[in-house]
Amino acid sequence: MIKNNSTSTAWVNNYKDMKCNPKLKIENLFLGVSPSFILKHICFEIEGSGIVFLTGPNGSGKSSLLKCCAGVSENYEGILTVNGNILKTIPIEKRPRLISWLPQKLHRPEGFTLRDFYNFLGTPLPEYILADFELENIMENRLDDLSGGEWKRAMLCHVFQSKAPFLFLDEPDGDLDEYFQMKLKVWFETYRRMNNALVFVATHKKQFIEKDDVSTMFINEGRLVYCQKPRGVFLDGR
Repeated sequence: MIKNNSTSTAWVNNYKDMKCNPKLKIENLFLGVSPSFILKHICFEIEGSGIVFLTGPNGSGKSSLLKCCAGVSENYEGILTVNGNILKTIPIEKRPRLISWLPQKLHRPEGFTLRDFYNFLGTPLPEYILADFELENIMENRLDDLSGGEWKRAMLCHVFQSKAPFLFLDEPDGDLDEYFQMKLKVWFETYRRMNNALVFVATHKKQFIEKDDVSTMFINEGRLVYCQKPRGVFLDGR
């Protein structure tokens, strides 16, 4: 069971400490019921801003691990800390300033145009941002009329405005054509640099992970198997 810690709410009075140099640490995390654990013996630490790709076969636990890291799933055993603070102890209403999360699939609310939807969410809409995501000509379109790629770009645009120091993305390349998949890498790096952020991405795309300058974690059957080019990433406490 998770034990509360007297220092676990220090971020409330010193939020700036949560915004500088991101650090994600997981200690002996299990998810599911024995013997059919979804995640098991997950231990790693990531220090500093950067981009880390999480890959593995379908059903290997990528989405489940990201949901735990983003605070979406909390029914796990083990300890998950962000900048030294136990994630479960951080009030839900405070987490959006710290963590931004984009699931693989997201429901489209009915009756909204894209502009209405952004206004409802309170998303800033500077013209240069809309132009970069090539959304400026579809702002008056209803959400249910958008293509899969347009909807994915719209949600990427939203999460990239969050300025949170931890950004978790579950297969953000889904529904995007090759042109926008290439732009994703630029968006990742821009977000990381502007927000001194850790960008943690689950993906199958080889063009992301088969690079000499990226950190890649591989998961299989609920276990982390290896980390390639692990600058600032440590498995099993090493």
